[in-house]
Amino acid sequence: MTKRPNFSMLGARVAPVTQAVPATVAADEVAREPMPAMMQRQIEDAVSQQPAKGRASSRANKSALTMWVDRSASRQLAQLALNMDVSKEHLLRQALNDLFDRNGLARLA
Repeated sequence: MTKRPNFSMLGARVAPVTQAVPATVAADEVAREPMPAMMQRQIEDAVSQQPAKGRASSRANKSALTMWVDRSASRQLAQLALNMDVSKEHLLRQALNDLFDRNGLARLA
């Protein structure tokens, strides 16, 4: 077993980064200085194009469904997926679409 690193002294080793502000200018005046419009647009564009935090873009407009099933049912599903050479997700999506179809709903899964 290896010893866990001690980060308690890390702050003492790393010098804080400071930005020089002329003594004649108050710090709150620097903060109130407006951002150039082009830079503001670039930031807004970058933020709007990012997917939701912690979510891949392929999962946009999707939600997770979780359920508990008997272990034997889970194994049976896994074996069926192996036999058919498809993913368990594909089989569950197919089952949802069949359920929607039987009830006169659109196949959206």
